[in-house]
Amino acid sequence: MTDNLNEKDENDVRSKHYLFIFERPSANLYYKKSLAEGNTYYMYQNYGLEGMYLLGAGHASAAIFAVCFLVGTVLAVVLGNIIIVRYIGLALFGVGICIIPLMIFRLQQASRLGKVFRGDRPFINPKRM
Repeated sequence: MTDNLNEKDENDVRSKHYLFIFERPSANLYYKKSLAEGNTYYMYQNYGLEGMYLLGAGHASAAIFAVCFLVGTVLAVVLGNIIIVRYIGLALFGVGICIIPLMIFRLQQASRLGKVFRGDRPFINPKRM
């Protein structure tokens, strides 16, 4: 495995999936955290490295959706008396809505890869303290 994120390795899960620019930092963070068996141990047991990578991409899409949706709503509703601000708010709102299918697609990919990774094992729930 390579340490440089720009180099491609045929065994590296990061080179198997195309991600958008805004998804890569979060996916790489999930990937690095899953290599060190810390708080993400149960997630790694359920999804594997490849599933964790796509789960991070899905969560990045969810964060971008939330920001676009909230900022767009605030601009369109609260500051809507200025026409250009209203249109900017509605455009951000629309971008947020358009990201929803991408988010659903990434999370479904992660779920399918988790089922393949687990095989016959059941989904492991973390123990509550």
